[in-house]
Amino acid sequence: MILLRPSSLDNHITVECPSLLPRFFFKIFYENMPMKTKPEKIYTLRIPRPQYDRLGSAFDLDDTYFDKLLDDDHVVFHVSENQRKHFSTYAKSNTNHLYWICQMFLPRNITKYEYTEETI
Repeated sequence: MILLRPSSLDNHITVECPSLLPRFFFKIFYENMPMKTKPEKIYTLRIPRPQYDRLGSAFDLDDTYFDKLLDDDHVVFHVSENQRKHFSTYAKSNTNHLYWICQMFLPRNITKYEYTEETI
């Protein structure tokens, strides 16, 4: 049995059954609230067009990654942190055909390819 009684001092409800307390409060207070999550980091990268073509054929990249083609035959595209982690798993051991093209997604290498408007 759960006994709910209002507390006069701090305008809260007191629950007398501690075993149901977490489930009860989750259901009342948190069930319909949107979860606060940290925004995912997005990397904007600049690589030569042939390298982008190799990535596209290896992973079936759709056009949502592509941002623009620069005059010097470089491609600017973006990947999220989760995508970067997924791509970098192929670069950890030289046992698959994706090893060399995924080296750029390793944390130690990705800063070389990051693009800002001043990077030209």
